[in-house]
Amino acid sequence: MKIFLILFVIIECLILILLTVLKKWTKKVFIIVSAFTVLSCLGLGIASYQSQTTSESVDQRGQLYIATRLIEEDYLGESLEALSGVTDDVCLDLNSRIIRALSYNLNEAYQTAETYLNSGNNNVLGEQEQLILDASIENREVGSDERDNIIVSTLSLINATESEMQQWEAEMKVRFMGFHLSDEEKEDLSGDIALLRLAVSEKRFEDAYNTLANDTEIGVRDAVILSNMYVRNYNHRVMSDTDDEYAQLWNNAAKLQSELNVASLSLLKEENNDDSEGDDTDNEIKDEYQLLEAKYSLALTELNQESIKRAINYLNSVDAENSEYQLGYELQLARLYFMSNQYDKSKEYIYQIFTSDSLSDSMWLGKEIETFKDAYINYISNSTSNEYSILFDKLMMSVYQSVFDDENFSSFKEFVMAYLREIFGGIVIRRVNISNHPQITAEISVSRSDINVDSNSILITDTLETIQNFSVETIEVNDLSLSIVLDISGSMQGNNITDSKNAIRDCISQLGDDVSASFVTFSNSANLECALTDSKYLIMNLVEATDSDGGGTYISSGLSTAIDALSGSSGSRVIILLSDGADFDESKALMDGVLTEAIANNISIYTIGLQGCEEEYLQMIATRTGGQFIMVTNVAELDRTYQEIQNAMMNNYLITYSVSDEQDSRSIKIKDTGSYAEARKEYLLSGGADDSYIYENGLQEAGYYKQIGGTDLGR
Repeated sequence: MKIFLILFVIIECLILILLTVLKKWTKKVFIIVSAFTVLSCLGLGIASYQSQTTSESVDQRGQLYIATRLIEEDYLGESLEALSGVTDDVCLDLNSRIIRALSYNLNEAYQTAETYLNSGNNNVLGEQEQLILDASIENREVGSDERDNIIVSTLSLINATESEMQQWEAEMKVRFMGFHLSDEEKEDLSGDIALLRLAVSEKRFEDAYNTLANDTEIGVRDAVILSNMYVRNYNHRVMSDTDDEYAQLWNNAAKLQSELNVASLSLLKEENNDDSEGDDTDNEIKDEYQLLEAKYSLALTELNQESIKRAINYLNSVDAENSEYQLGYELQLARLYFMSNQYDKSKEYIYQIFTSDSLSDSMWLGKEIETFKDAYINYISNSTSNEYSILFDKLMMSVYQSVFDDENFSSFKEFVMAYLREIFGGIVIRRVNISNHPQITAEISVSRSDINVDSNSILITDTLETIQNFSVETIEVNDLSLSIVLDISGSMQGNNITDSKNAIRDCISQLGDDVSASFVTFSNSANLECALTDSKYLIMNLVEATDSDGGGTYISSGLSTAIDALSGSSGSRVIILLSDGADFDESKALMDGVLTEAIANNISIYTIGLQGCEEEYLQMIATRTGGQFIMVTNVAELDRTYQEIQNAMMNNYLITYSVSDEQDSRSIKIKDTGSYAEARKEYLLSGGADDSYIYENGLQEAGYYKQIGGTDLGR
C-alpha cells in the first residue's frame, strides 16, 4: 500500500509538470489534480506512521517476549532490564502491564508493584493484576502456579512466529543469560550476530559457520571467538567442504584413523590367541599397529598446525587497529603464534600488550590486563599471593569465551609467565631498614645486566610519595659462601633430577675464585654431600653422582643442614634451594625456627620451584630471608635460572632516602627507567610482628615484620 501511494504521488507530480509545459491548465483540472495529490500525500503519511508504529510494536513485542521468558527462566533482575524497552501504550493488550508488575513483585520490589498497579487510569483491575497486587501488599511473591499462568497467557497473546522466536531466544541468551557483552555490544546486537554468538556459546559450531557464511558483518571480538574454532578443529566438516588443501589433510587423518581401528582389532584378536607358534605374526601385527599409530599422530599434528595457520591468516585479515577490542585480538594472536611454534612472534604481541601505556577500562580486557599485571609484579617482587594466576585464567577465559582450549592453555600460560618475568623482573628489594627513620634504607639485588642502578636510571616511590633525593651505594661482595640444596625425593626422578644436576654443575663451573660452596641433598632426611670447599671439580663430580632416592620431601632438614655448613664462614652467605614437592607437615612445623636461624646468621635463601611445588611456601621462605623465589615451569630453563640467581648474589645495592610522613603501613616501588623492570615491597614503620599474617597451612610468620623492620638485619 505504501509503495502504491508513493508511485501515485510521483505520477500526479509528473501530470502537473506535463500540464504546465503544455499549458493545458483549467481551473477544474487544477482542483481535481491538486485534490488527488493532497489526498495521496495524506495517505502516504498515514501509511508511514502505521508502518513505524507496526515496526515499533514488533520491536516491543520482542522485548516483552524476552522479559516474559526471563521470568520463566528465573532471570528476574534481567527481566526488569528487558522491560525498559517496553511501553504500556504499545503493548498494553499483550499483558505488558501485568508482566511489569509481576517482575517488580518477583524482584521483591513490593511497594513499587503496588504503586504501579494503583497508578492506572482504570481502577478496575483484572484477575491477574489483583493477584499480583494482593501478594505485593502482603510482601510476598506471587505463587508459582499463578506466575506460570501469567507467563503462558502472555506468550499466547504475543503469538510469536517461529522465526521471531528463534531470533528473540538468541537475543535473550546472549544479552541476559551469561554470554558476557559490553554495553556497546548490547546496543549493536543484531539478529544474526545474536544467533552467531549463541551458536558459539552452545558449541553449535556448524551453525555458527553457517551464520558467518550469510555475509554477516563480523566484529573484531567475534572474529577472535571464531578463530578459536579453527584452533580446536570444531569445524572440520565445514572447512573440508570449502578448502581442498585442508580436506586432503582431513581425509588422510580420517583414513589413517580407520586403518588404526582395524589394526587395533587385529592386535587384540592376536593377543587373545594362545597359539605360541604365532609369535612372529603377533610381532608383525604389533609393528604394523605402531607404524600406523605414528603416522596417525603425525597426520593429526599436520592437521592441527594447518588449522592454527588458518586461524592466524583469518585474524590477520581482520582490521583491529584502534578497535576497542584490540587487546583481546593481540592476545589471541600471541597464543596462536605460540601454538604454531613461532615463539618470537608470540613474544612481540605479549610485549606490546603488557607494556602498553594506553591501557584503559573502556577497552575490552584493558582493566583485566592492568589488574593482572599489577598482581604479577607483586608476585615476582616476593609476594606470597598467587592471585596473579587466578587473574590470568580469568583473562584468558574472556578471550576463549565458550571455545575453551584446555589442552594448550597451561603451556601458553607458562610461556607468558616466563616471558613477563624477563620483562618486569630483574630487581628484588631484599630488606628494608627503618632503624634511622625518617631515613629509610632498602637493600636491593639486580640480576640483569641491562639495569643501571643510579640516581639517573631508577624511579622510587614510597607509599605514593615520589622520592626525589636518594643515594645509591654498591655493596661489595667478598668471600661469598654458597650452599646448594637439592631435592632428591621420588618426584624428582627422570628429567627433573637430570636437568637440575646439569644446571647446578654449570652454575658451579662459573663461580669466581673467591666463592666457596657446599652441596646438600634431602628427601626424608638431609645429607651433607660436600662441606664448604674451593674445589669446583669436587662438587661437580659429587653432583653428577647424585640420584633420586625415592623418598619424601623434608625441606627444613635440607635447609638446616645447609645453614650448619655455612656456619663459621665469613662474608656473604647464600643458600640456593631447589624442590618440586610439598613439604611434610612435620617439616613445616620446624620451618619457623630454621628461618629464624638463617636470619640471625645473615643468610639469604633463594628458592627454585619446579612443577608440583608449593609456590607460596617457597616464596615465603625466600621473602623472610631476603632472597628470591623463582618458579620454573620448564626444567630446560634451569641454567638461566641459576645464572639469574648468581647475578643477583653478586650485584647488591643500598638505596637511602627520607620520608616525610608517619604512616605505619608502607610500600616501596623501584622502577628502572631504561626497561620495564620493577620491584615492590611492603613494610611497617612500627617494625612489630603482624599476628594476622598466617601461612595458609598454619605456619605463622612470627618475626616477619620484625625482620624487615630492621632489627634482625645483621647490621
